[in-house]
Amino acid sequence: MHAGSLSFDTFLSRRSAERRLARLTHDVGLPEGRGLEFGAASKPTPLPDGLRVTYLAPAVDTAAERPETVQADYAWAGSTSLADRLGRTDYDFAIAAHAAHRVPNLLGWFRGIYAVLRPGGVLNLSLPDRRYTSDVSRRESTIAELVEADLLAYEHPSPRQIFAHTYETRTVDPAAIWDGLDVTQTPRLFAESALPLAHARAAEALASANYSLADPAGADARVERLSAGLHRRSRRPDPAPPPAWHRRPRPGWHSPACRSADNRPGRRPGSGRRSRGASR
Repeated sequence: MHAGSLSFDTFLSRRSAERRLARLTHDVGLPEGRGLEFGAASKPTPLPDGLRVTYLAPAVDTAAERPETVQADYAWAGSTSLADRLGRTDYDFAIAAHAAHRVPNLLGWFRGIYAVLRPGGVLNLSLPDRRYTSDVSRRESTIAELVEADLLAYEHPSPRQIFAHTYETRTVDPAAIWDGLDVTQTPRLFAESALPLAHARAAEALASANYSLADPAGADARVERLSAGLHRRSRRPDPAPPPAWHRRPRPGWHSPACRSADNRPGRRPGSGRRSRGASR
């Protein structure tokens, strides 16, 4: 756990001047607290020294390749229990700046963060605007894809995710898009080799079989438990049969004699008054 790098007064001054910092620290209790930051990389959020922060990343050795990167305290990608990994569930806040879109199992990621925040804790996150990034030509993720990633407990990007990212990534100049550039005309990042490269990378991920924590037997068991739970919640006791007097046919909206336009439920044919005893 690390203390913030700014004095309290300096932090307040910067937050009043920087909209991004103000949003990432929205509703964060001051001047003291305990929180998490995901994917800080080389740009950790500047926080006051009264806040203690635990850094998380998909792998703890990311700093070995880039010395300027913040060393993660824990490795966590979203498909295991974050509460078990951290050993506590009383964090005041969590910050994720440009991190959620890189998570292979987004539902598990959100669920894990929720489990370790205290009641009233807050998660502040920011996401890049796809219209001005290399993902500009990619379609939106579907709820079916999110559920699939959660049921299969993706710990690393799946073959499908790797293929889509490699094949559909574009070379984008954000300034040109602001000037009216047609994004459909922007070249693929890997040009003519995009398709074979995407296929090769997806095949490599499939062969390694390390993208999912779930073996087929475990996946079947989870699906069975989920289906059983949904079945129990959806079942309702059969209603008791109505009493004999209630089953006697009587004129009503279901009767052909009472279906004319000026005869609504509970009205006598041809009458504008409610019949005696009609239900309201």
